[in-house]
Parts: sequence; structure tokens; C-alpha cells
Amino acid sequence: MVRVGQFVVAILLALVLGGPFAQASLPVPGPAPPELTPPWVVSASPAGGSTVSSSAIIEARFSVMMNRTAVEASFGYGDGYFFYTAKEGSVTWASAAQVDDTFRFDPRLEFASGGVIAARLDGSVAVDEEGNRLDGNRDGIGGDDYTWMFSIAADPTPPRVVQAEPVSGASNVSISTTIRIIFSKAMTPVVAEGSFTLVASGAPTLTKANGTTWWSGTRFPDDTMVFDPYPNLGTLREYRFTIFANTLVDREGHRLDGNGNGVAQGSPIDDFQTRFTTEDADRTAPTVWYRYPARNATDVLPTTPIAIGFTERMNRTSVESGFSLIDGGSVLGIGDGNATWTPGLDGFVFRPARTLDFGASYTVALSGAIARDEAGNQLNGGGEERWQFATASQNDTLPPRILWTSPFDGQENVSRTQRFTVIFSEPMNRDSVQSAIGLTDNVVVDIRWPNEETIEFATSQPMAYRTAHVLFVRTTAKDLSGNSIVQSEQIRFVTEPWRGTVFGRVEDPTGSGIADARIQLGTRVVLTNETGDFSFEAVEQGTYTLVVSGDGFETYTRDVVIGPEQGGVGTIVLRPLTPGSTVALLLAATGVVLGAIAILFFLRRRRARPKEGYETWKPAKVVVMEPGEVEKKDDDEWP
Repeated sequence: MVRVGQFVVAILLALVLGGPFAQASLPVPGPAPPELTPPWVVSASPAGGSTVSSSAIIEARFSVMMNRTAVEASFGYGDGYFFYTAKEGSVTWASAAQVDDTFRFDPRLEFASGGVIAARLDGSVAVDEEGNRLDGNRDGIGGDDYTWMFSIAADPTPPRVVQAEPVSGASNVSISTTIRIIFSKAMTPVVAEGSFTLVASGAPTLTKANGTTWWSGTRFPDDTMVFDPYPNLGTLREYRFTIFANTLVDREGHRLDGNGNGVAQGSPIDDFQTRFTTEDADRTAPTVWYRYPARNATDVLPTTPIAIGFTERMNRTSVESGFSLIDGGSVLGIGDGNATWTPGLDGFVFRPARTLDFGASYTVALSGAIARDEAGNQLNGGGEERWQFATASQNDTLPPRILWTSPFDGQENVSRTQRFTVIFSEPMNRDSVQSAIGLTDNVVVDIRWPNEETIEFATSQPMAYRTAHVLFVRTTAKDLSGNSIVQSEQIRFVTEPWRGTVFGRVEDPTGSGIADARIQLGTRVVLTNETGDFSFEAVEQGTYTLVVSGDGFETYTRDVVIGPEQGGVGTIVLRPLTPGSTVALLLAATGVVLGAIAILFFLRRRRARPKEGYETWKPAKVVVMEPGEVEKKDDDEWP
């Protein structure tokens, strides 16, 4: 027993102090195996198919803790006009069941009322902390997108002008001023740009063709319009900027409420107008408002052009004389390249004749003492304009990639007036992209470049309802180093169906309207009014069964095709029930009743009989009477 006890003590000491015995007995724990299950979206808000307010917040809850940076880079949404990423708002993370499993996006701008939002999480970008890609369709394999769509509640209020600059009645306004209008709702830019004029006595009428118009968002997307006319306005003149109510509409089709009474009454009652008087001479110094490459930009490609935008029309010769591009050892002037000016002479692009050096620092300089506007005012009041940028350290050999498209591949219910967006991974050669991009059965127009990586465009005419289209980008699209995209891209989408009012009338053979007739279109039911008229609102195009019935009339049934310009189903004549049909109905009803009686009689006859012996005959009991017990009766008393 002592030896056994000593042996046990030795084992315990080995376990505590270590040694060959302990090492042989206890396995060394290794790293936990990686989790290979791809993450998925547990829930999204607003929910797909729901209708929410314009101030809604987008939220996505995942099955596990996610990589924040990857998810934020994977997120984007389109509203049918533009495409937005997580940079267009603020992102926060919450923890529901796991740490950092809920992504919340609060957009900087509210959503446009009456619109449809298509949100997307890119499955090739979004990953969890283990690096597993998003399983968007829940098939157990990661790498596919998660997309959903929701609607924004409609706002029947007509748009109005919230703010106008210059304010009405302003005086001494700079002749190089821009007109800035802020609306109460998201507008339709193409329509709005054709809805205004700027006029003055003795001066030509100016429209969008006589300047540059651009849009931004103050509260809603496309609620702020800026018009920069060129050439400069005349001195000491009263100008009238007018927006015509009959042509301007918001995104929901509501016309302008110019007088602010809450009702759209059309022109001229609701035309909006602001008046201002210009200065007697141009005393406003021009400034630079746009610089490309941006100030302190890095990794700039050596083939990148230099672009400068001014606040007003400039004297071209003075600007070109005052321009220089400095690399420390040498100075390039306009003569060392090519300068292209905008139609309004308020901006130019300089392309050096030779490629810039790799890994070099450059300074763009404009002499304020030389560069002037058309009135002779010095740039920056005489102060020099300077900024720096640095070129990339080595040649760009990587092909560009398409990061985002709007609409995205496979999207449905795309607006017929959708503005298309393609975002590349790096600055692109504009000419090559514009020749490489297209849309089946449509002409691409109104091409714009918000930046060197992003192209936006529209179609010359609204696309057809519920029609499949393909947005394509060919491999001839190149970056600034001449690298082409690896393969052509095809983005397939389907436009929205037509939705409108279906209407008609129900009459009897004499032409009188039938009131309270029951109209069923598919699964929807309404009753006719006192004149026999009826209507269904917001009916989606398609083929429906129309059933019409009324008291005392035969039922009418037919299939109808509802679509654009096909909302009317005409006049439906119901025939009264004829006497023959009435008799037939009575006979049929009588037959039903008699049949029911016959069935009841038959069932009664088939009832179970009583058990045998229940009514069995039994002999009467014989009672013997004594002779003295019976009274004598007369013969006629006996039977």
C-alpha cells in the first residue's frame, strides 16, 4: 500500500511539475480550426417590398460578426436616378446576437418620395471576420450578392421653391453670379432644366443652352439647381429668372406650386419668379473652385491631365500666360502641351505633350497678377493660386475593374427614366469608355462624369414598360495608362411594369347606368356608382378575368388585357334575366327541394327496425267468473 501511494504521488508531481511522464500524458492544445460557414443576412430593414418614410435608415443584420471595412465597401443603393455608396452617409454598427453583426446606414439625404430603392451588398466584397464571403442566396456557398427593394411613401404635396439666390429684390448683384434654386422635393432634372428663362430689358433671353446647369442635394436628391450663365450678365440691369409651372415637375409628376398656396394651378398663376439688379460694373474677383488632380493627391498617373474651373468667364490669353506646371527642376507652360477650354471660358484642361515622371512631386501655379476675368479683375484679387500633387512610383499595369453599376445585374422594376451609373476602380480614359458603353435598343445621351472614375448617362427616350435590356461595357474601355478591362460586362435588367387606372361603365340594354353592380378584376372588387361607372387604381399591366354581376341581370365574364393605353374596358351591357330563364331557375329550385324531400323519405325508410320480440303477441289472460258474480242483462245489452 505504501508503494502504491508513493506511485500516485509521483504521478501527481509529474503532472504539476512537468517531465517526460506529464508530456506523454497531456496533449498540447493547437489552434482552433477556422470557421468555414459563409455568413448570411438574417434580416434587412426596411424589409423587401415594404413602404417607408423618406427619412428611413437602412439596416442589415448578419448571422455572425462581420468585417466592418469589407461590408461598408460592399454596400450601395440606387434610386433610379443615381447610385450611392456608404460614403453618402454615416455608418454605425450594433450587436444583436453577435458582436458587430448589424450594419446601420443613415443617408445624408432623405429618400425621394414615391421612389423605389434598390439596395445591394456585394457578395464578392462582404466577408466575416474569418474571411468567408457573404452567402446572399442562402445556398451554403459564399460569394453571391444580397439585394432587396423597398418603396418610399408618396407625397401628394406639389413642389415649391424653398430658397432662391439672388433673393428677389437684391441689388448690386455680380454680373458673374450664378442662379441657385432650392426646391421642397426631389425634382426631375431634365424637365426642370427646360423650364426656366433669364431675361432683362435689352438683353437676349437666356436658357439652359446659354450656360451650365448642375444639380445637388440639400435635403433630398436633386432638390437644388444651379445655373451658371455665360457670358456674364449685363451691368445695371434688372433680370427676371422665371420657372414655368406648366413644364416643371417633381419625380412624382406633380407640377410646381409657385405661389406656395399648396395647390398646383399651372401657369401663369404658379410661375415662380425672382428679380434682381446687377452691379454697375464688374468688381468681383474670380477664384478657382475646381482642381484636378485634387490638392495633395497621391499616386496620380503620369498621363493624368490638369483641369481647372473658375467661378466666372475668364480672359483666356491671360490665364494661359499665367499658368505653369512645376516639377522642381523644370517648368512647363501652356506651350508645352494642349489646352482645351469650356464653351463658357470658365474652365480649361491642360494635357502635357510628354508623360509626367514617376514618383515625382508637381505644383500647379496660376499667377493672380496675370490671370484675369473679362472685366480685368485679377484672379484671387492678385494672389497666386498654387497646389501640389504626387505621381505614382511605378507604371500602372493593372487592368481597371468595374466596381459598381446601377442598375445592378438582374435588377427588376427599373425606372423607365433610369440614369445609368458605372463606377470603375481607377480614373478612366473618357473617350474610350464612352465608345465602349451602350444599351440595347436605346441611344445613350446626356453623358456626365462626376469624377474620373464614374460615368453617368441616360436614354434619349423613356424605355418600354416591362422590357428586358442589357447594359454593356466592351473591353475597349481603358484607364489612363491604356490598360483595358479584362472582359466585357453585361448587366441585365427589366424595366418597371405599367401601372394605371382601369375604368369602364355598366349599362342595361336601354343605355341606363346600373348602380351597385359588382365588378371583379382578378382578385379586386368594386361597385359601380349611381351612374354605372367604375374604376380601379394602380393596376399593374397583365391579363385579368373581368366578372360583372348585378341583381336581376345575367353575369358577364371575359378576359381583358391591361397595359399602357389599355386601361379602359369600355361599356359593359348586362342582359336582364329572361322569363324563360326565371322559370328554369324556379324549376331547378323546385327540383332541388323535391330531391331533398325524397332523400329524407328514403333515409327515414332505412331507419333500423326494433329488435324482434319487442311487439310479439301474447295470449290474453283468462279470468274465471263465478255464477253469482255476473248480473243478468237484457238481451239488447249484449253485443
